[in-house]
Amino acid sequence: MSLRFRVDDCKPKSTWFAAVRFMGVPNGPIDQLQVAITDIAAKVSGSNGHNSVKNAIKWPFQKKEAQRVLDKIERMKLLINLAFQEDLSKLVFSIKADVQLLTRVDNRLEALNLKIEELVAKSKDDHKRLEKERVKIINWISRLNFNSTQHEVLSKRAPNTGSHFLNSETFAKWLGKKGQTLWCHGIPGGGKTVFAATVVDHLHQVFAKRTDIVERHLKRERFPESFGNRSESFLESSSSLMLWMSAQWTMGNDDVEQYVRYRISKEGRLGRHVARDPALEGLIIKEVQSRTQHMFLLAQLHIDALATKPTRRALENALRTLPKELDQTYDEAMRPIYNQNEDDRELAWKILTWIALANRPLSKSEIQHALAVFAGDRTFDEMNVPDEELLTSVRAGLISIDAIDDTTVRLIHYTAQEYFERLLRARIQSLQSEV
Repeated sequence: MSLRFRVDDCKPKSTWFAAVRFMGVPNGPIDQLQVAITDIAAKVSGSNGHNSVKNAIKWPFQKKEAQRVLDKIERMKLLINLAFQEDLSKLVFSIKADVQLLTRVDNRLEALNLKIEELVAKSKDDHKRLEKERVKIINWISRLNFNSTQHEVLSKRAPNTGSHFLNSETFAKWLGKKGQTLWCHGIPGGGKTVFAATVVDHLHQVFAKRTDIVERHLKRERFPESFGNRSESFLESSSSLMLWMSAQWTMGNDDVEQYVRYRISKEGRLGRHVARDPALEGLIIKEVQSRTQHMFLLAQLHIDALATKPTRRALENALRTLPKELDQTYDEAMRPIYNQNEDDRELAWKILTWIALANRPLSKSEIQHALAVFAGDRTFDEMNVPDEELLTSVRAGLISIDAIDDTTVRLIHYTAQEYFERLLRARIQSLQSEV
C-alpha cells in the first residue's frame, strides 16, 4: 500500500520516476504483486483452526501452486527493484544536470558580479575624474575657496561669539519668515566676516537635514552712512525686490571679553603671564576693550602684539601704548619687520609686495618660486628657492595661511590690503615692474 501511495503521489512529468510509475498501471506489476501476496496469505492463513488437518492433506497437491505464486512474487520484486534502480539512475543524472546548471548559473553570477564591481570602480574613477575637472575649472575661474575661509574663520573664533546677535529679535524675525534678506553692515574690521561665518554655522546646525541652503558671501566696500541710508530707502521702496531687514553688526564688549579670554588660553607666553598674576587678565581685557572701538580686527591684532611680549614689564608697556586706529596698529605690526636684519627685512618686503599686488591669492609654493626669480634670469634656479619656514617667520601678524590646505597665503583683512597699497604707493611702479 505504501508503494502504491508513492506511485500515485509522484508528479506525472517526473522523468526520473517513469519506470516506477509504469509499475503502477492497472494490472501492472504492482497490482500483480498485490494479488500474489493476497493469494499466498490466504493459503497460509487457511492452515489454522479446525481445517488444519484437511489443509495438511491438501498441501502436497497445492505446494506447486504456492511455489508458483512465490516465484511470481520474487519476479515482481526483482522487476520493481530494477525499476527503482533505473529511476534512481535517472534521478542521479537529473541531479547532476541540475548541479551543472547551478554551477553555470553561479559562474555567470560571479562574472556578472565582477562586471558590476568593474562598473562601480569605473563609476568611482569617473566621479573622481569629473571632480578633479570641476575643481580645476573652479580654480581656473578663481582660487578663492569660501569653504576653507569659513573653516579658517571658525577655527579662530572664540566660543559663543555673536550669541547676542543670534539671540536678537531682528535675527529671530528674519529666521522665522520666508522671503526676507537680512541686510547687515558695519565698520571695517568690525567682525562682519566672523559674524557671517557664525550665522552660516548656526544655520547649518539649525537646518542640519536641509541640503538646499545656498551659502552666499557678500564682499562689501566701505561707504558713508548717508549712502547706506539711501541704499536702504531704495531697497525698501522697490516693489520688485524681496523684503529686506537691516541690522548693524557690531562687536560688543562681551564678544571682546570672550575673544580675549579665549586667546589668552591659547597663547602660551601670554597664558603664563596671567597664570602668575590672574588679575592681569582683567587688565588685558579692559585695555583691549577700550581700544577696539567695536573692531574685532583691532582686538585680534592687539592680542597678536601682546602675545609676543617676553616679560611682565614689556606686556604692561605694550598695554599702555596700544593704538586705537588700524593704521597705527598695522604700523606696530610692521615694527618687527623693520627691526630685522637687512636680508630678512628685504625678504619680508618682497613677500608682502607679492601678496599685496597679486591678482589672486598665492600659494606658498608660488611665492617661493616668485622670490627665486630675478630680473635677467633666463633659467629657473632651484638653489635660489627660499625655505618655506622663512615665509612664516616674516608674517608679523599681517599674513594668514589657509587653515585647511596650509598653502594659500593672504593678508588678514582687506584693510591690510589698503594699508599696504598706501604704504607702497610711492614705489608702486618699480614694485609692479619687479613683480
